[in-house]
Amino acid sequence: SRTEGAFWYALHIAGGSLVLLVGPFQFIAAVRNRFRRYHRIAGYAFAAGSVMAVIGYVGLPKQEQFLTSQLVALVLWVACLLFAVQAIRAGNVLTHQHNMARAFVLACYFLTVRIVDRYTMGWLAPLAADEDIRLAHSDWLAWLIPLLLVEVYFTLQSRATLSHKPP
Repeated sequence: SRTEGAFWYALHIAGGSLVLLVGPFQFIAAVRNRFRRYHRIAGYAFAAGSVMAVIGYVGLPKQEQFLTSQLVALVLWVACLLFAVQAIRAGNVLTHQHNMARAFVLACYFLTVRIVDRYTMGWLAPLAADEDIRLAHSDWLAWLIPLLLVEVYFTLQSRATLSHKPP
């Protein structure tokens, strides 16, 4: 029904908005290190918002052409969030940080794809003449490229740390 669809949409948007509002502040070292309690509470808010967004999304009517990409992104988002929670509980801060960054990138996908579809579809014209095919490309690229960039960043950061020899 229309009312039920509105509920799932509102849940998805509310959860996603919470994730997008608290997420960026989690990555600012000065905020994270100085305000530990805020960081922990915001982390719980991020997790709760993620659950709300995912449950709300699952309740929405689906567009079959993008379902696979969206479900893969959702599963990876939840997996990264769960790995991050497990890592911090085990005291592995670096693994926690990396998986939270991945979870945030995947959460941002749902906003990124709308921006890409609205403003940069012309860039995908060389990939396909058909608009439906371009939309499918944009759906995958909106989360794959940012996720790959995060992985490249972590790899470069790791190499720089390993190659640095203390005096």
